[in-house]
Amino acid sequence: MERSRSNRPFSVTLCNEDRNPMKTSRFHAVLLGLIMLCCLSCGKPKPPEVLPRPVSFDENLGKLEARAAHWRSYQAKLRIRLEGAKGKMRFQAIVLAVLPDQLRLEAFNLVGQTVALFTMNNGKPALSIPSEKMIFTAARPETLIEYFFGMPLPAGVFAYDLAAVVPPEQLDKLSPRREAPGWKADFSPEGSDASFLWEFEDNPPALKSLAAKDGLWDRSITYDPAVELEPQNVPRKLRLESAQWRMEITVEQIMPTSGFDASVFVPPVREGVRTVDLDSIK
Repeated sequence: MERSRSNRPFSVTLCNEDRNPMKTSRFHAVLLGLIMLCCLSCGKPKPPEVLPRPVSFDENLGKLEARAAHWRSYQAKLRIRLEGAKGKMRFQAIVLAVLPDQLRLEAFNLVGQTVALFTMNNGKPALSIPSEKMIFTAARPETLIEYFFGMPLPAGVFAYDLAAVVPPEQLDKLSPRREAPGWKADFSPEGSDASFLWEFEDNPPALKSLAAKDGLWDRSITYDPAVELEPQNVPRKLRLESAQWRMEITVEQIMPTSGFDASVFVPPVREGVRTVDLDSIK
């Protein structure tokens, strides 16, 4: 009898005793639910990618007009590094501008002394050099700027460049063309061999660069970063280059103003200061 008991299928009997139909059904239900959840998540379609709408140049033009009006009068504080015919120069500058005909640029050395004061008032430019006790005049502002800085930079256009503004007289004569990922726009004044090529980024619309030529001089300007066209946006850094010189301008501060007294655009006349017409001694 003992021997027959030892021959029972003990392991089979144990399995049959531990099986629980309730637990098995619950396990299968959970497993089926997980499978269905995976299938639903895998099959859910991704939302379509929304691409930014291409900006028409007419929209840019409206923003450029608003920007020109916003920055018609401004003041700025700059740090300038220049490398050109006069060697390497580093200085700070305060700029006051009422576009297009009034400009004051006062350059300071690193200890805060005025080294040059350029003024332009309704087409009458002057350059004051305190260390020489002299005021230089000329018919063209470029003559004075070249005398001190070593580059024939047009003062009126330079004032627009600092504020990242396209001059208003160019706006309705621009010839735009689409060049992905943005726009380029040409302007050539009638009766002149000058040309301007503006480059704009898209999404968001921003002014990226300018390439300008006029007779024997040419220059390029790059804004880093590009300046978004909404009026309140300001340039941070400008790089100006030509074959003869390079200039880097860091804009520490710039803000629109309601205007200035006309006297700030006239050179101060002090005792012992001589006035020299550069055109007459060339």
